[in-house]
Amino acid sequence: MDTRTPKATSSNASSLRAERHSFSQPSAENLVVETSIDGSPSAWHGSLITRHGPSDDQLHPAEHDIVAANEEEGMLRSTHTPTQTPPTPCRHLDYPEELAQIIMAMSPTQYYDELAEAYREASEFPPITTQSLSELDIQHITTNVRLRHDVNFDRDLSFRPNLDGAKGQQKKHVTGQYWKALEAELELYTSLFQGAPTPRTKEGDRWVDLVHYAQRRIPVMFRTIQEVLKSLVPDRDHARVEEHLDVPMLMQEIQRGVCDLVRLAEWMAQLLKEHCAPIRDGLVDEMVSIIRVGASKRSSAQIVDGLRDLFNILETMKLDVANHQIRNLKPMLIEQTIDFEYKYHLERILNHRSRVNVDTAQAWYLRATWEFAGQYPNQTRNLSQAQLNIFVRAVIVPLFNTNRRYELPETFYLDHDRLRSLRVEIEDLVHIEVCMDAFANMLGQFGYNGAISPSTRHRLSTSLLAIMGNAMGHGSYQWVMNSEALALEILRQASLVAGQTMSISHETLSIANEYLLHMFYNSSTTHHPRLEAALFDRTMICINRHTSSTALDLFNTLVPIANTFSPQPTSFSHLDTSNTSTSQSRTPEDARWQDIANRVTHMIILHWRVWKGIAYIQEDSPEARAHREQNTPSPQAIKSTQPPSTAEHKTQLISNMKTGESLESGQESLVPHETHFQ
Repeated sequence: MDTRTPKATSSNASSLRAERHSFSQPSAENLVVETSIDGSPSAWHGSLITRHGPSDDQLHPAEHDIVAANEEEGMLRSTHTPTQTPPTPCRHLDYPEELAQIIMAMSPTQYYDELAEAYREASEFPPITTQSLSELDIQHITTNVRLRHDVNFDRDLSFRPNLDGAKGQQKKHVTGQYWKALEAELELYTSLFQGAPTPRTKEGDRWVDLVHYAQRRIPVMFRTIQEVLKSLVPDRDHARVEEHLDVPMLMQEIQRGVCDLVRLAEWMAQLLKEHCAPIRDGLVDEMVSIIRVGASKRSSAQIVDGLRDLFNILETMKLDVANHQIRNLKPMLIEQTIDFEYKYHLERILNHRSRVNVDTAQAWYLRATWEFAGQYPNQTRNLSQAQLNIFVRAVIVPLFNTNRRYELPETFYLDHDRLRSLRVEIEDLVHIEVCMDAFANMLGQFGYNGAISPSTRHRLSTSLLAIMGNAMGHGSYQWVMNSEALALEILRQASLVAGQTMSISHETLSIANEYLLHMFYNSSTTHHPRLEAALFDRTMICINRHTSSTALDLFNTLVPIANTFSPQPTSFSHLDTSNTSTSQSRTPEDARWQDIANRVTHMIILHWRVWKGIAYIQEDSPEARAHREQNTPSPQAIKSTQPPSTAEHKTQLISNMKTGESLESGQESLVPHETHFQ
C-alpha cells in the first residue's frame, strides 16, 4: 500500500498512544512477524484473549471481563505448567482493539492513528445502501404525503442529497469516517494476507478467527453494491450481477492476493453505461481510472476514492430514475392531492396515529369565528362564504403578527416552511413600504409634491435591496442595522427627484436616520393593519376566481415558472414584470404583493378542501343546521364549494372506516401506507 508523509504528532498524542495501546513484549515462541510489502517487519502479540472468553489453556483476564477471585486464579495457575518463564503480565485486548493496534503499528504517524480510530468506531455499512435509497422507490414516492403536498407548489421539485445544516455536517463526518475505516481495512488486509504465514501453534485457530473478524466492511460493501445494482438494472441482468459480485468468491480472491479490482470496476462501468443517462458516462470513466491508478500504485487511499465515486454514481442513477418518475407522475399526483390527503389524514386520526390534534384545530377556528365573524355582516346568509372568509383572515393575521394567540394549528404542518418563508418576505416588504413612505415624506421636505412614478419607485426599491444584500430575510434587526445607509440612499434619490443639489450634511442624515428608525419601530401599528387588509382583499379576489379550479388548474395558474438562475429567496427577483402587459401600470411592490396573494391562495384552497370537514366545520352543529333550514344552497353552489370528492362520498368513507367495512373499489388504492417520513 502507499506510504503517506507522517504528520507531526504532539507529545500528548504520543503519550496517549503509548498509554492506551502498549502491551508487553511476548516470548519468542508467541511472537508473530508481519512482513509488509516493502519487506519491513512489524511485530505484534499472539497471546491475546477474545470477546468470547479464553480456552482452557489460555485463561488470562481480558480488559473488560470480570474474572474469578484470587483462589480461582491460584487453581488455574496450578493446572497450567508453563514451558518457560512466564512473560510479564500485560493487557489483553478484544478483536477490534487488536486489529487497530496492527493498523497503528504499520506506521507511527497521526494519520494511521486516525485510520485505527475510524476502524474502531465507524459504521460497518456504507453511507449509501438499499435502505437509504428506498425513499426514492416509486411506492414511497406515491405514499409520501409531504412529497405529494410539496409537488403542488414547485415546478422543479426533485430529489437531491441533503447535506444542509447541522445534520448535513454530521452526515459528512460520518461518511468520511466510514471511508477512512475502509482504507484502514484494506491496509489491514495487506498485513494479514500478504504478511507472515498463518502460525501453526495453539494460536492458529484464534488467528483464523481474528482474520475472519478483520473482514468487517469490505464484504458488506460488495453485498451493498450488488443489491443497489440489482435495484437499478432489469431482472434479466440480475444473474450477471450475482455472478460478478459473488461476495464469498471475492473475499477468497482478496485473501489470496488475486482479486482484480480493475477488471471488476471495468465490468461495472460497462453495466452502468448500459442503463444510466449518457451524461453520467464521464463520471463512470473517471471512477474506473481512479481505481486503476490506485491498483497500479497499490494505494488503498486511491482505491477507496474510486469506490466512493462508485457509490456516488449509484446514488446519482437512483436520483435520476426517481426524478424522471416524479416528472412523469406529477400531473396525476397533483390531481389526486385532495382525495389522497383527505383519506390519509382521516385514516390516521381515526386510528390514533396522527400528529395533528383535531380538538386544538377546532378550538383555533372557533376563536377565529368569535374574533372575525363580525367583520362580514353582509354575508350572513352565505354561511359557506363567511366560513371561508373567517378562515382566510385567520391564516393571514399570523403572517403579520407574532402573538402566540394567532399561531396556526398543527393542521398546517405540511405548509410550515412555506408559511415561514412568506412571513419573512412580508416582513421585508413591510420595511420596503416604510422606506417608500419615508421617501415620500422627504420629497415633501424638499418641496416636491408631485406623483412618484413607478420607474422612480422601482429604482429606489432596487437600490434598497442592493444595500440590504444578504441581510434580507433575517428580520427587522437587519433593517435597523442598515438604517443609516438606507436613509442616505433615500435622501440622495429624494434630492435628485426634487431637483435639489446633492449636499447632505451629517445633521440632515442624522435626522433622516432617526426618522426612518422611528418608522421601523412603529410599523406594526402604522403599516401592518393597512397591508394586512390589502393582502386579504387580494387573496379573496384570487380565491373567488379559483373557486371551481382543480388542484392541477391551481398549479398551472398560480405557480410561477422559475427563472434559469437561482435568486436569493427574499430578493423578489423571480418577479420579472418587464415582460408583462401590466408592467407599466403596476409597481414592483404590487407584483410582489400579488405573488404573495397567489401563494397564500394556493395553500388556503388546498388546505380548506382537505381539512374543512375534518377539523374546522362540524356539519351537525346547531348553526349549520339552522342555516341549512333557512338557506338551502343550489346543487351548483354545493359543487362550487366542495372538493372533487363529494360530501356524500366523504361521509360514506368516514362511516366505513369507523365500522371497519371494506372500501369501495378504487378507494383503497389511495389509502397510504405507513412510511418512515412521518
